Amino acid sequence: MKKLAHILKALIWLIVLAGIGFGVWHLKGVHEQSYCSGLDIRVYDDKYESLTDTTPIRKIIEQATDSLYSTQLRNIPLRKIEEALHQNPVIEKVDVFTNLDGKLKVKVKTYKPLVRVFTRKGTSFYIDRSGVLLPTVEGHSAHVLFASGHLNFSVPDSLIFNNYQIKNLERFSVLQEIFNLADQLDANTFLRAQIDQVYLNSDQEFELTPKIGNQDILLGNLNMLDRKLRKLEAFYKQAMQVNGWNKYKSINLKYRDQVVCSKL
Repeated sequence: MKKLAHILKALIWLIVLAGIGFGVWHLKGVHEQSYCSGLDIRVYDDKYESLTDTTPIRKIIEQATDSLYSTQLRNIPLRKIEEALHQNPVIEKVDVFTNLDGKLKVKVKTYKPLVRVFTRKGTSFYIDRSGVLLPTVEGHSAHVLFASGHLNFSVPDSLIFNNYQIKNLERFSVLQEIFNLADQLDANTFLRAQIDQVYLNSDQEFELTPKIGNQDILLGNLNMLDRKLRKLEAFYKQAMQVNGWNKYKSINLKYRDQVVCSKL
């Protein structure tokens, strides 16, 4: 009797599982034969500013499909849409799929601009937070640190639009310096709120431009950069708050254990 009970129990479970499997198969078939009921686009940019929004993404999707809303879900070219979106150089990752309510779901992760670079050759581009090059986007300007000055080179569009890593571009080593400086400024919550621009002067030394006040902040080279930035933060919090933001003409951080200032 016990053996028979076990056999009956196993048969019941087998029937239940078969029923579930048939139900899933049937729903999948019905789902795939239904037509697209909508488009849901999500741009995941975390806490950082993105270089795109849903409008250009929607346009790319519409160009990659003949008629989205008159197409059965099984005939939507998901891979084609993903490949089309990956052609956009500000998009890092894409996930395209359909859900049970008949919508086409598109999740996009974008590169995150850290600093915008302006060269003297007339080129302008971004470096993202992982050190890759990004093009500028017409009608969309990210509110990030600016870097300019005696940057006497031109980065080919082929490198910018293909997201080259700056660490692999030896002939543009100054970009690695700009990235390191921007990265350390961004990591410092206080200084990130104070500094607006990075400038490379004719002596190939770095200067900083504050958001408040008209001081020239001279870093020199980027040796011992963390120490120089700590000195700058301490100076801002102590001397500047006591004497005011407009009392100093220049702040020189080049020297090892001191801050040399000239007053207006």
